[in-house]
Amino acid sequence: LASLRDRSLIQPQSEDGRLRFFFNEPIREYAERTLPPEDWEARRARHVAYYLRVAQHEQTPTGLARERENFRKAVEGADRAERRELCRALGPFWDEQGHWREGRQWLEEALAEESLPAEIRGELLDRLARLCHNLSDNTASREHHQEALLLAQARNDDRGTGRALLGLASVLVHADADYVGCREKTRAAREFFQKAEDRAGEFSCLIGLGALATIQDDLDQAWDCQNQALNLAQEHGLIAETATAHHRLGITAFGNENLDACREHLLAAERLMVERNNKNGLAAVRNDLGSLAQRERTPERARAYFHEARETFQDLGEVWAVAVCQGNLARLALAEGKLPEAAAIWEDGLALRELLADPYLLVSGLDGATAVLLARWSQERDPDLAADIERCVRASAAWRAERGAGAPSLEGYDGALTALRESYPAFSAEEEMVESAVAHVRARLQTLTLDDYAASGRRNRPVSDRI
Repeated sequence: LASLRDRSLIQPQSEDGRLRFFFNEPIREYAERTLPPEDWEARRARHVAYYLRVAQHEQTPTGLARERENFRKAVEGADRAERRELCRALGPFWDEQGHWREGRQWLEEALAEESLPAEIRGELLDRLARLCHNLSDNTASREHHQEALLLAQARNDDRGTGRALLGLASVLVHADADYVGCREKTRAAREFFQKAEDRAGEFSCLIGLGALATIQDDLDQAWDCQNQALNLAQEHGLIAETATAHHRLGITAFGNENLDACREHLLAAERLMVERNNKNGLAAVRNDLGSLAQRERTPERARAYFHEARETFQDLGEVWAVAVCQGNLARLALAEGKLPEAAAIWEDGLALRELLADPYLLVSGLDGATAVLLARWSQERDPDLAADIERCVRASAAWRAERGAGAPSLEGYDGALTALRESYPAFSAEEEMVESAVAHVRARLQTLTLDDYAASGRRNRPVSDRI
């Protein structure tokens, strides 16, 4: 090693107190071209075998992240059987570290092998479905989970059945907004995980039920589910799951206006996400820390959190989360009275939401757009804004009425109005005028469907015109 280093053929580098050596890329390429084929094959096999062991046994996310390029070289150079085992070992790494497109590519290649044993095929399908869901491809995610479910049921595999049912539950929320179906599948999945004594799976079900309760405004139920999840994770030493539980409890405490508990749980989650080098989880926590900072009236700190989270999500390719960060930045601009900036941010964010066709994201985006429009009305008194307000409110209320999320008719309007009262400084002086301008909306919010939304022509208007 010293001789190679002295001739600049390898470069030493210290990482986390450990000395590692790297080839310069031209040296590596030269070696690949000049080594005899028999020598190259032997070295390739040793490299693949070594990094397969690392992928199977390395426990720390930082240690796995350090070896990403070696993992990539190993997968590229592996034969069919070796690649299959690498995909099984690296699935959680690709998921947690945000390497979703890369993981999807290799998993799809591994699944192209027709002679795969059913158990291994089901495991790879579950990994692939998760990555497709992260990439907002819910159609592919549903197909893979359904195939995995059939394979697991045929083998009487309780753990595999639980995984597939839980994955399908998530698709039902994000693709269909089917809360009843989601709850049924999540509860069924939990029973299978309990039979298999799979504590991590049971934890995921509790977190899913808590998230569902949050969407439906039952924060007491959400808190109960998330506390059960935290206790389960701590009892069984599940570090990643403990971080997730703290994060969810922080979100619920925020909804309950318990800002001290919110801060405590979010900071605990942030600390654990940093320890695990979980980029996706850390960005999500910091996005919520931004919301807390905004509530505590420290807008610059809030903006820094939101921007940091958005940039990380953009790097990871998680469009869904980027849209959420856009919404938070728009609300922050609204709270500061920067209406043109708020409208511009909502324009980008709402376009992302419609592109994703995620009903839950879309309706929250409509509520945010309503808030911006109401604030503009309070300044501009433009009668044409009333029609846009009505479209947004009707669409939001229709969706909630169909899905049983929140109050059946006025939630969209009242939610926007409440947000304005709390955050927009100029609004209180104009509240009577705004109430008068949109009072007719209340009379027209009768039995609505999403067909009313489509018929309103809103989808056919340019995003800039809608905003």
